[in-house]
Amino acid sequence: MPLLVGLAVKLYYQCPINESKRAKRAFIIFSGLILWFIIAFRDKSVGSLDSGRYYERWVEMAFRNVEGLIDNIARNRIEPVYLCTIWVLSHIFPEGQWLFILTGILYSVSVSLYIYRNSDNVVLSYVMYIALGGYTFMVQGLRQAIAISICLFAIESVKKRKIFRFIFQVLLAFCYHRSALAFAVLYFIPWKRLCLVNILQMLACAVVLFFSANILLEIGAEITKSDYSGSVEGGGYIALSVYLIILVLALLFMQHSKPVEDKGEYKVVLLSTAEDRRKETLFVVMVGIGATFYCMRYSSAVILERISFFFEFGQMIVLPMIVKRFKPQSQTIINAVIIILAVLLFLYRISTSDLLPYVLCF
Repeated sequence: MPLLVGLAVKLYYQCPINESKRAKRAFIIFSGLILWFIIAFRDKSVGSLDSGRYYERWVEMAFRNVEGLIDNIARNRIEPVYLCTIWVLSHIFPEGQWLFILTGILYSVSVSLYIYRNSDNVVLSYVMYIALGGYTFMVQGLRQAIAISICLFAIESVKKRKIFRFIFQVLLAFCYHRSALAFAVLYFIPWKRLCLVNILQMLACAVVLFFSANILLEIGAEITKSDYSGSVEGGGYIALSVYLIILVLALLFMQHSKPVEDKGEYKVVLLSTAEDRRKETLFVVMVGIGATFYCMRYSSAVILERISFFFEFGQMIVLPMIVKRFKPQSQTIINAVIIILAVLLFLYRISTSDLLPYVLCF
């Protein structure tokens, strides 16, 4: 879908999408609208069983008074703020389909703005968003997807060093899914650029985090009042491979080289500013944290994989940064190869997901 939108926008504006703000915005808007439509107007049977349960709870809440809301909060482990939110909204929009419509708006706006503000190649980022499973997860993991969307807005607070706004956003995300608390670590990363010393420090932190998995599980169990013991799981090797490939390429190419721009016979090196280097480091660290938490599914508990979903969105920003390190002629070939592999990965994922058969609500 993003490829077709990208082709249409490029033909209309007669220029590369990433070189025109108008073309870039048009691509983001149309892609976001299409993805929103798919989320908003799907039947409640599309997705995991949780989708149907959330739909039914929305309908149930529409007929509950305040006492019923309080009783529901007392009987459920679901975050009270989420229950209060759907109680208020369901009294305004009682039809269950409004749950998908409203959350679809939140998902599409947050992801679209995130890509628009941060990506060097919005088409490639959108393709990666769909191929790596971020989109399909947002269709199914409703409460955590709300929390992830809020955290994507919080990225701007990290970049601009707005700590109080960042804390508020993370706490708000925490109110919809407790795992969002792990996202707070992103603000306090000490590295401003990628160099050998900083990379070694990152690896040391990843090792410490990996071997602290059981402690993290105990803390998480205390916060959520749940038992996650005995839930180690295999599989997931494609996602892990993608994480590691992107991370290794980032550490190899983004540490030593600069973006280059072809100017006829000459190559002009685009020197990055301190702000650019901090931004690049931020997203590489996101990928590293995501990979670390994902690896924990093999040693401690698969539930820790869920935390990695907050950080996997770094991949769709880092990959275009890596591609930009190559000559323009090479970038075209590399982008084509990545897109072909992404399409194949998407076809494999969609064939094993709960999104098929896809049915509209009308």
